Amino acid sequence: MDRTTFYDLALTRLRAAHPAHTFTLDAERGQIVAKTPEDLTQLIRLENYYRELEAAAPAEREKLVERFVRSAIAVDSEETLDEVRVLLVPRIRPRRYFTHDLPAQAASLARASGATADPKPLHHTAFAEHLGVALAIDRPERIEYVADPARFGVPVAELDEIALANLRRMTKTKLTELRPGIYEGAWDDEYAAERMLLPELWEGLAVEGDPVVFLPGAERIFVAGSEDARALDLAKGFADERLGAPRPLLDIAFVRREGAWSVFEGGTADADLGGRLSRLLADVYAKQRLELDAQQDEDGDEGAPYIASVMGIATEGGELVKTLTTFTDGVRAWLPRTDAVVLQRMETGEMFPVAWNELFALAPGCLRPVPDLYPPRWETTEFPDEATFARLKALAKPVEGLPSKEASTPARHDAEADAEAARAKRKALAARSRPSVPPEPDTGTSWKILRVAIALAVIAFAWFLRR
Repeated sequence: MDRTTFYDLALTRLRAAHPAHTFTLDAERGQIVAKTPEDLTQLIRLENYYRELEAAAPAEREKLVERFVRSAIAVDSEETLDEVRVLLVPRIRPRRYFTHDLPAQAASLARASGATADPKPLHHTAFAEHLGVALAIDRPERIEYVADPARFGVPVAELDEIALANLRRMTKTKLTELRPGIYEGAWDDEYAAERMLLPELWEGLAVEGDPVVFLPGAERIFVAGSEDARALDLAKGFADERLGAPRPLLDIAFVRREGAWSVFEGGTADADLGGRLSRLLADVYAKQRLELDAQQDEDGDEGAPYIASVMGIATEGGELVKTLTTFTDGVRAWLPRTDAVVLQRMETGEMFPVAWNELFALAPGCLRPVPDLYPPRWETTEFPDEATFARLKALAKPVEGLPSKEASTPARHDAEADAEAARAKRKALAARSRPSVPPEPDTGTSWKILRVAIALAVIAFAWFLRR
């Protein structure tokens, strides 16, 4: 069954099962917009359902279609706490899902339905920086998020305790050792990742170093030790195999150190796990940059930092494979998390990319986290000194066919010019808001802006892809 056939079938079956609803197929985006008799709008994304159907045996496909029809339409639950107490569970998803994806989806639906009020964000708590924990009701046919826990009339902390107790009750077994040093967590439900919240599963686990967990699917996790390179590689392979199946969850890993979870970067010997994180956040960084730039324009702060962008390279099929940003001497900037950072010295024209984890390993004092920001950014505090700069430069491996330094220098990415242009823009906006004479034109900025780097992306990415 191809996508078009499935989309038409899904639309037909939903209309037959819910005659009081209005359904509109958006085949280009692979989604159906549903409207209830009360004029409430819901978005039904079809891709995951289709991938699951495609992977199933022919004899199982009709059951999957029936389950889709039963579970696609959410119910606006009005039960009391006592009625759903035994069904409350924690729900872990990537933090971007709560902070960016769902709000964008809700805003799009609101515009489509003609609503003027901003949609309310879904309740969640940040966890391990890049995850979020929501509350959900585990119904027989679907998992329903609790959008506003205040409806139950008790503190959220009490609801969290109830949900965690239910999860603990559902956890009859511990992690199972697949191979020496590699564990699997599977409990015949869709809450494998949520077991990160149960400390008793992780304390005393027989792994080398700290436990590292991979979250490739809702029903399964894989675990290895942070100091066991062989086990980590195998566990990552198991996780990647699951990621290729329908309904993948997350391709990054987390490590539990001293009772607290954080993202696992993999160390300087393995930049792949950190690179996966950078690619997960690349499009969110692009939106964040627009928001931060707009806020700076509104504030009119001429000394505000330059909001560095993410440059990316993709395969012919559109898959993002590398990300890059620029750290320029003398420019105060907020850098996003990327695969590599181009260090650029304006006076000499020297520039080269260095892997993110290598930069932090050799020059940890040059960047500091920007507080209260997600996705996270790092402020440049000082450029690497001569000795550190030389060590980092030694890590830059030359690539055959690259232009010479002289040929590439005029087209380098000029973050200093970008920052100067941003300051000039804010200065002009601030001046227009005051009853004073217009500011003198900035004649020195225009020519600099023309130097912004297409060639940098080509040169740096070619270097980085061949490392």
